Parts: sequence; C-alpha cells; structure tokens
Amino acid sequence: MFFTGKFLWLIALEVSLGCAQGENIRVDTNLVTIPVTVLDRDGRYIADLTDKDFEIYENGIKQKNEFFASTEEPITVMLLLDASSSITYGQTAGMAKAVNEFVNMLRPDDQLIAASFAYRVYPILDATKIKDLKKNFRIHYQQFDPQTLIYDAVAFAQKKLKKVKGRKALIIFGDGNDDSGLSASFKSTIRAAEEQEAIIYAAQMRDYPNPPFTDPKKFAKSVEIATRYMEGLAAKTGGRHYIFDDIADLSETFTKITNELRQTYTLGYYE
Repeated sequence: MFFTGKFLWLIALEVSLGCAQGENIRVDTNLVTIPVTVLDRDGRYIADLTDKDFEIYENGIKQKNEFFASTEEPITVMLLLDASSSITYGQTAGMAKAVNEFVNMLRPDDQLIAASFAYRVYPILDATKIKDLKKNFRIHYQQFDPQTLIYDAVAFAQKKLKKVKGRKALIIFGDGNDDSGLSASFKSTIRAAEEQEAIIYAAQMRDYPNPPFTDPKKFAKSVEIATRYMEGLAAKTGGRHYIFDDIADLSETFTKITNELRQTYTLGYYE
C-alpha cells in the first residue's frame, strides 16, 4: 500500500461547556486527509476497497477513520493551462488535442473547471458536469501575454477549488519559467496547497524558450525554480510532477493522471 501524501485543513468547532457564565470555548481541530493508491505486488491497482480495509496510524498511535471517499465517487478536475507566448504555436495545437482527449476520459458525473493564464487568468469553463457539457464540446487554445504570473494563477485555482466539495484535483500545464506573482508567491501557494484537499498534478513542458533568453544562466535558474515549484505543489498534495520535452507526450501524461485519479481513495482523521 502506498500513501501519496496528506492534506490539512482547519475546522473550527464551537463547544459549549456549560460554564457558570454560559461562555463558549472555541476549539480548533485539524482534519488530516490522505490520498491513497493501493497496488498489488505486480503493480496493479486494487479497486473496490472500503473504509474497513484501511487503518491509520500517526506516530504509532491508531487513529479513528473519520472520512472516506471511494474511487467511484465523482471528482472535480480543474485544468490550468499556460497561455503565454513562451508556448509555441506548434505546442498549442498538441496541447489542445491532449486536453480534449483528457476531457473525454472523465466520467459523466465528474465536474470540469478550466482556465488559461498568462499575465492574468482567463476563465474558460466554470464547474460543469461532463454529462452537461454541450455536444462536441472542445477547449480551444488562445495565446495571450508574454509574461506569466504563475503564482497568481495557482492562487486563483486554489481559491476556486476551495469552494468545491468532495474529491478534487488541479492539473497544471506549462513551462513554469516565469516565476512571479503580484498577489501570491512561491511560498504562499505551496503553503495553501498543503492546507487544502485538492491533489495537484503538474505537467511541465521543458523546451527552449520562445523567444530565446539572451542570458542562458538566467534561463537555467528560471527552469530550476519552476521545476522545484511544480515538484513542491505535487509533493505537498499527493499528486505527481511530470516533465516532458515533446508535446506529443502530453496525451500519455493525461492518461496516467486519469488512471490514477480513478484509483485514488481518500481517508481522513482528526488530529
């Protein structure tokens, strides 16, 4: 059995202790949620498990399983797509193809949210069940500004998903090389990722910049920060970080993500 990570969110419980003054005492409790994929010895996913098949221990102490979501429960997926001019025209066509193939792999009761980002976020689709999408629905790709405020875009997605109940995942596609933000930062979005319950998958396109950097060292540093950032988002939430050099590999990446989402259980206990 492999545990892929854990999330925290703060729940405020108001408890009346019946004091003489009738005052209420506020108690803060952490609900820890853990995304779990279960494999057999041959590396095959094990489905149809229930909450009785799992035990949770923290520091050797058994915890009561207070929350369980099976692999059959619908999931809300948000796509966050890099629309900056650093993505070449040839890459945009491949990305649109892969994204729409991914949408077709989702189940009828799953929900989809989509947005692209560059200097600001451009909403594409608000939360909609797959079965309610228009016939022949497709996400079309349009490039925008040269600069990418990726931290602001991730913060936007986190705020959006915070309102969603149930299983949820954020899938980010881009090169991530413009490490900047106006209202959010590397640290603030990593911290928010750890505190929220959405699994994050980061698909990082590694390619020569468009237009080329005049300073190779600066570009290498930008790639290093982008990689560390996307790795961090995935690691803190139990997701995965994928790096690829050819846009043709994106379809395979989305297939892997879809398969894992369909095989991920969620457990939870109060800390």
